[in-house]
Amino acid sequence: MKEPKPNKPLLALWQSLTPDLRRQLAKLSRTSAGSLRQYAEGRRGITPALAIRVEKAVTELGFKTIWRTQLNETCNKCEFARTCLSRKGVVE
Repeated sequence: MKEPKPNKPLLALWQSLTPDLRRQLAKLSRTSAGSLRQYAEGRRGITPALAIRVEKAVTELGFKTIWRTQLNETCNKCEFARTCLSRKGVVE
C-alpha cells in the first residue's frame, strides 16, 4: 500500500488550529473537518475546485494564504493559475 504524502502547508495550518477553527475552515471550504484532516495528511487528494475553496477560506479566516497550486497538482500545472499568481509574485 502506498504511503500517504502529507500536504505540508495545509497540514502545518491544520495542526495549529483549534477544533473550532478547524470546523470553521471546513465549513467555509464546504467540506467536513474529518475530510479536511485527511486531505492535510495526504490520505485523500484535493480536487481543483476544493483547492480554490480552501485557498479562499484560509484567506477569509486571516491566515497566511495557502495557494491552490500548493494544494493540487492540476492547479500547479495550470498555465492560467500560474500566470495569475506570477502577477502577484507567488510563482516564477
